[in-house]
Amino acid sequence: MSHWIKKYRTEIIFVCLILLFASFLRFYRLPEYMAFLGDEGRDALVIKEMLVEHNLPFIGPPTSVGNIYLGPLYYYMIAVPMAFFWLNPVAAAGMVAGIGVATVFLIYYLARQWFGVLPAAFSAILYAVSPVTIIYSRSSWNPNPAPFFALLTILGIYKAHKNKNYKWLTLSGAALAAAIQMHYLAMILIPVFLILWIIELKATKGERNNFFLGTVMSVFAFFLIMLPLILFDLKHNFLNFRAISTLFTESQGALGFGIFNSISKVFPIYIQNLVGRYLSAEILL
Repeated sequence: MSHWIKKYRTEIIFVCLILLFASFLRFYRLPEYMAFLGDEGRDALVIKEMLVEHNLPFIGPPTSVGNIYLGPLYYYMIAVPMAFFWLNPVAAAGMVAGIGVATVFLIYYLARQWFGVLPAAFSAILYAVSPVTIIYSRSSWNPNPAPFFALLTILGIYKAHKNKNYKWLTLSGAALAAAIQMHYLAMILIPVFLILWIIELKATKGERNNFFLGTVMSVFAFFLIMLPLILFDLKHNFLNFRAISTLFTESQGALGFGIFNSISKVFPIYIQNLVGRYLSAEILL
């Protein structure tokens, strides 16, 4: 261990500096600059009911369209810091800020494994100083931890492939369920996960038993994390599932949110709202 630290001492110091700078940008005067609007207030009231009335929710925040509810994982997450700092909403924002810093580290780690030190450093610094990620990391809003869980999903797949230790797929299954409960846009990871699973299945030869064991563990972890929402649907005649099916298969009037109507809009949205805003300070203007 000491030999490894000596070998990579400069890189370790550099990564620590990036993380410290990312922490400063996310935690600096957090109580003064954090957003606390309707969504945050609603979540705080749910946590108050959890901690005071001991009423455990089985559904999470509602989405903006389609009368669809997310899973309750985000409520469970922010309940922990708000229990320690008794119903202080700043504690929830602090948790999200900490997850934002951890996301910077995951970006560095994965880019380091795939492309080397310089691309990893550039990627981590870019994410650390991005105005969009900083602003979103400074408020307690359920979509904000989604990049962290998406990267954990990819990390599990990568580790399983690299080390041929398919128990890592358990991490991917749990993280995928967590990402979906942050925002349903994370469902785009499901076909990616399946494609990589098929590729790995074809590549495995003498490790089929371990591969299928890891797959079973991954599926179990996924449904375990999704269990509260599944139980809610079972009790309410699959209300949420039917709403999601309607959203992705039918056009919602003037919104035109049907999945086939939306495919043509994906690339322009990606270029303008993701790439453009993350590489500039457009959101601040």
